[in-house]
Amino acid sequence: MAFAGMMLISACSVLFAAVSPDIITQTDAAIENLRKRNCTVTITKDGVPLSNTAVLIKQINNDFGFGGCIATIGFKGANGDSVKYSEAIRKYFDWATPENEMKWTTTDGADDYTDFGPGDYIVDWCNENGVKVRGHNLFWNEDVRWLPSWTYELSPEQLRSAMALHIDSMMTHYRGKVAHWDIINELIHYPQATHGTPEVTLFDSATADPDIFKWILSRARKNDSLSKFVVNEYAIVEGQDQQATTIDIFIDKMNRLLTDTSSFDITGLEGHFGAEVNREKYLANIQRISEGIPRKIWLTEVDFSIPVEERADRTEELMRDCFANPNVGGLILWVWWNGNRWLESLTSVLVDSNFVETDMGERWRTLRDQWKTNVNGATDAAAQVSFRGFQGEYLAMYNDGTNNYSARFHLAPGTGDTAMTISVIDTVLSPSDGVVRRNGGRNMRSWFTCNGQRIGIDASAMREPLFMYTYSVDGRLLSKVPFAIENRTISLPKMVSSGCHIVRIGTNDKTVYSGRFFDVK
Repeated sequence: MAFAGMMLISACSVLFAAVSPDIITQTDAAIENLRKRNCTVTITKDGVPLSNTAVLIKQINNDFGFGGCIATIGFKGANGDSVKYSEAIRKYFDWATPENEMKWTTTDGADDYTDFGPGDYIVDWCNENGVKVRGHNLFWNEDVRWLPSWTYELSPEQLRSAMALHIDSMMTHYRGKVAHWDIINELIHYPQATHGTPEVTLFDSATADPDIFKWILSRARKNDSLSKFVVNEYAIVEGQDQQATTIDIFIDKMNRLLTDTSSFDITGLEGHFGAEVNREKYLANIQRISEGIPRKIWLTEVDFSIPVEERADRTEELMRDCFANPNVGGLILWVWWNGNRWLESLTSVLVDSNFVETDMGERWRTLRDQWKTNVNGATDAAAQVSFRGFQGEYLAMYNDGTNNYSARFHLAPGTGDTAMTISVIDTVLSPSDGVVRRNGGRNMRSWFTCNGQRIGIDASAMREPLFMYTYSVDGRLLSKVPFAIENRTISLPKMVSSGCHIVRIGTNDKTVYSGRFFDVK
């Protein structure tokens, strides 16, 4: 269905010798049907159709979530280069899960005080760089060690009150900033529990309330109706603790939480595979869980300790199996940088301690590139471009000989053909070096990121203080934020708030850029 004369720039399937050709053929066929869709886009500018115009359509990310665990240790440069750490996140992931920064033991919450600083650092960086955040975690049910120490002496009633304060503060503070929340982490694995008795877990016991998890989900939902709620568990998909009773207990307890509308949206299977990544086992377990719990599955914390020479192949198989499965919505790596491993034995790294790409990193990146659609061509007389592409976020771009224009659009999941009309504005994605040189190199543009959009302005002539003015769509001034240009890079103290806004950049009396922004979905 591709438009005549257009070039699809999506990579072809890459056959790595150690991965079975049958696996590649089968997953490619499933992915083609499940993750791609025919699309026709009509492109306009200022209400005028852009007929017979050269355009580039570039996919930004997939609807399927590919992500990794991130931590302030990487940004602070304690064990590595913070710039390289940031670049690696943007290079490999569209989603991120803070490792410890949002956990109760970090935020604490005693005496009506919550320390949002570590979590804000991660969340703000992700929002500014177009990376979706998985809030992690609201409550960790696996061991009393994961509770703040001041809660140890609380009565059941006092603990419940402390939990209520924690729910309200965290869910309210991060509402609209995170796409997912791991509301309950590790539902059934509790060292003090009697095996086969899922009622005896940390919060069930400590609060003396058999319905405590329903209460947690309900209260959290009252504070946040935007994010998707996840309940995580380990040793379910991995094939390590696969007595029939373990999965049965998990399915049973998860289904008990599905009795009302304020429940969870996603089944989180962690995926700490250890020394074995057994394809036959994890496929069977994913199938069994998807049949037993009527919710989409995400693999939320994948890592392993297998021989280095096997890791790229096992990673490709897992990526393919998840992307080809209609019951799986995302795959999040836990360990991916050798500079931050919670177990020394783990080999599942995309980059080494100096951020040099490993064979696993190359495989991950190659497959991610293969599963994105880029189209280079021209609109027809009706200002339309037709193509078959992977579902996800796109950017349509064109140049009128003087200025660059672009517009974001979303190719949503579905089985039938889809069509949409978009309107381009004067914003473009920057090249990798962040600087655009036009007119023989005489003009330079400086770039900054706001809600995932890269914006360029001519900064060479600016000598006065600059401000970013944010307006509502009906013209109300929402904020005026100063910022500075340093080395042709604009640093903003905070991102534009959620929603659709009109943004103006300039001095008190001169505008150098204006445009419309949308919150990243």
